[in-house]
Amino acid sequence: MTSFAFWEPILVVTMINAMLALGFYVTMSSGILSVAHAAAARMGAYAAAVLTTNFRWPFVLALVVAIGVGGAVGAGLALVTVRMNMLVSSLVTLGFGETMSVIAYNVEYLGGAASFTPRRLFAKSLFEGGGIEAIENDKPATVMGLVEAFRASGTRLACLCSSDEVYAQQAGEAARALKAAGAQKLAIAGRPADLAQPLAGVPVDLYVFAGCEALDLLAGLLDFLERDAQAAGASPQGG
Repeated sequence: MTSFAFWEPILVVTMINAMLALGFYVTMSSGILSVAHAAAARMGAYAAAVLTTNFRWPFVLALVVAIGVGGAVGAGLALVTVRMNMLVSSLVTLGFGETMSVIAYNVEYLGGAASFTPRRLFAKSLFEGGGIEAIENDKPATVMGLVEAFRASGTRLACLCSSDEVYAQQAGEAARALKAAGAQKLAIAGRPADLAQPLAGVPVDLYVFAGCEALDLLAGLLDFLERDAQAAGASPQGG
């Protein structure tokens, strides 16, 4: 029987797109062309994520705030664009949406991808340069999603890669969950000196960063993966 973990992201994405489609229907029916629906929804979602993750708010209260933030953003855009013609309003809302995307991508506090992309690329290049396939996570970036992706990879090596902010909030839980799921080697992308405080007590086996002893690190991992592959009858892989 298919687990709920399989259906959860499908249901979430379906409901999000259904709400966006309803939003487009309402605005188009009123004669307004807006392409900022995703930006308004995303701002509400980010507000809820920050409140639940950083401030430990209950989900229901965070959901109420998310609805309020998305509604306020939409109302503000409506006031600005209500007297514009369709072409101008579409360009203004498009620009607003793209601006919000750039902000979300680059602000570390929001977990923007730009805040940890250099770490991810360095770790991926290091592993693959040493002949270790790097299987990246394509599941939702939750602890459950990480565990599901790790189990699906069939390996015993996992590497966490994120920003210092996210490490401080979630690395401990994620590391313990991966260890419990069978990760015999757990790597962290980042310098140990920079992460000593946020990762205190986290069961980390090795750190991957520019300037690390790359040859010794890869030699140890290849030896570990070779022994693991011989025991499992598979080719060496990393997750």
